Amino acid sequence: MIRGEPLLRGLAITGGLASVAYMMTFSIIVLYATATLGVSPVGYGWILAVSSLGGLLASFSTARMRRVLGYRRLVPSALALGAITMLGLFATASPYVAALLLAGYIFHVTVWNICVVSLRQRLVPDAMRGRQNSLFKLSGLAGLVVGAGLAGPVASVGGLAAPFGIAGLVFTGCAAYTAWLLKIEPEVSSRLVEEP
Repeated sequence: MIRGEPLLRGLAITGGLASVAYMMTFSIIVLYATATLGVSPVGYGWILAVSSLGGLLASFSTARMRRVLGYRRLVPSALALGAITMLGLFATASPYVAALLLAGYIFHVTVWNICVVSLRQRLVPDAMRGRQNSLFKLSGLAGLVVGAGLAGPVASVGGLAAPFGIAGLVFTGCAAYTAWLLKIEPEVSSRLVEEP
């Protein structure tokens, strides 16, 4: 099913790469928070609490954004936001800025997940959905394994902020790729953008 559908294949690849970037950073985020941002365990808890607000906001606003922007603009924009937040985390040493950036990151993750799952449900026949879900899961889990394996070496060589810089570049590439991918799928993307 994915082999014959470039959009699904591209989204699976993007999901795998995004998982690499995610786990490369979140594997070392406690060390980053305590050593780079200089927060206590309580401060780290507050950062996580603030970051969760991004997911809450996205859960209420994604449907409306999708209606206004369509998938073609919203999916790449969400990934671009992921890139901006990761590059911001690479550059900052402020826990307050980091908390807001992480909220933006969780916002992007939630928007991405809602949009991609919705696209998959619209594109895949019911009889094929289980197999398609398993392939997306495999792509995501493989990305998590690779990201976790890269986190330590990258942080050891480049410092605790380095994984965030690399993740920002990965998300930049993913945003550009999905913008191109959705642009070359005019029949699918235009039909989906126009649906209520």
